[in-house]
Parts: sequence; structure tokens; C-alpha cells
Amino acid sequence: MNKIIFDILPLSIFFISYTYTNNIYTATEFLMASSVLQVVLVKIKNKKIDNNTIFSTLLIIILGTATVISENDFFIKLKPTVIYWFFGSFLLISRIIFNKNILRTMMQDKIILSNNIWNRLNTIWICFFIAMGLLNIFIAFSGLFNQSFWVNFKVFGTLIIFVLFLIGQIVFFKKEIRLNTKT
Repeated sequence: MNKIIFDILPLSIFFISYTYTNNIYTATEFLMASSVLQVVLVKIKNKKIDNNTIFSTLLIIILGTATVISENDFFIKLKPTVIYWFFGSFLLISRIIFNKNILRTMMQDKIILSNNIWNRLNTIWICFFIAMGLLNIFIAFSGLFNQSFWVNFKVFGTLIIFVLFLIGQIVFFKKEIRLNTKT
């Protein structure tokens, strides 16, 4: 639970600073600073920084800097789509080129599923990440929603969608899931 809270800290700071200032550029600066601080704190604790955090922080710095310098929110609004599509592509490429199911590799010490179910889950996650990227593009750039709506969607909407998605998977695959008691 501490890791989850720690991981959402930069997003929380982004939301609070946006809510307080109503300025996406200031909020982006706070997001960049808090993301770097997060990495520094992990390093100070002599813990390994996971690749997802490194990738996300680099993306925040690159797209955040482009946002602040150009004074164009396009770049920071694109960040979620880039991350979603990166993860979806990573799952797809790992499966097709390397014949490796990354979900299975990450979770097989916690749950036991058949190969067929692992492959279905991998495909479902690939589709989910593609859909989330498209949804972010729609909300960020369709012109139907304002900046404030996008910020609220990014903070709360995506969290709700992820939770519902995970619950749906548990319900759908509950008969297939067995906990791995060997660990």
C-alpha cells in the first residue's frame, strides 16, 4: 500500500497544484519536480528504481519540458497515451517476437493460470492499453472537453476505469484463478 501511495504522489501533486492555480504549466512543473524527487527518495533509501518509474519520469521530464517551454498543453496531455501504448506494445512485442507472456512472468509467483488464460489476459491487457490511449486522445484533443475535465479524467477517471477493469477480470476469470501458495 505504501508503494501505491508513493507512486501516485506526483499525480496527486499535479492535481492539487492544478486545482489551486488552474494553470497546467505550473502543475506540470510540480509534476516534473515531484517525479524527480520521487526517484531521488527511492535512490536515497538504496532501493532499486523500477523500469516503469524510470520510463515514466523520463517521459514526464521530456513532455513536461516541451509543455512548459512551448506553453502548449498538447505534450503533457499526450503523455498518458504514450505510456499506455508503450505498455501495450511491450506486451504485444514480447508475445509475438520473443514468445514471452510478460503478465505471466510478473504474476506467476502469485497466481496460477493455464497457458490459454495467461494468453487471453495478455491480449485483453493489450486491447485495454490501446483503448485507454485512444480514450485519452479523445478526451484531450477532440475539443468536446475542456482542460479541467481532462485533468479530472486523468486523475480520477483513469483510476476508476483501472479498478473496474481489474474487478471485471477477477469476476470473469475467478473460476480459473488459483493462488500460488509456494511463495
